[in-house]
Amino acid sequence: MWIEVKEGSEIFYSQPTGKAYVTKMKNYKDYFVSRINKEFNNETSEKIINGEPFILSKIYHDKQTMVCLRRKINNKFLFIRIEDLQYFSCKKD
Repeated sequence: MWIEVKEGSEIFYSQPTGKAYVTKMKNYKDYFVSRINKEFNNETSEKIINGEPFILSKIYHDKQTMVCLRRKINNKFLFIRIEDLQYFSCKKD
């Protein structure tokens, strides 16, 4: 089932806690990562909690479609790939 989301939509992380993180990359921007490996600095990584709410802030169409989300718990922005929206739902679990 497909659900349409648009800028301003509230979405919720719908995977087990600890399966994804918000990590600061070399360009000093926060990104969603579904797996942590050695190249990521764990000191700057924060676990995303199951059911955590986000606001879809902006959709960027460039070489790769990226989505900017705002975390409701701290109002920080992060970027995710469009295909990573599969980890989110429109309803809180």
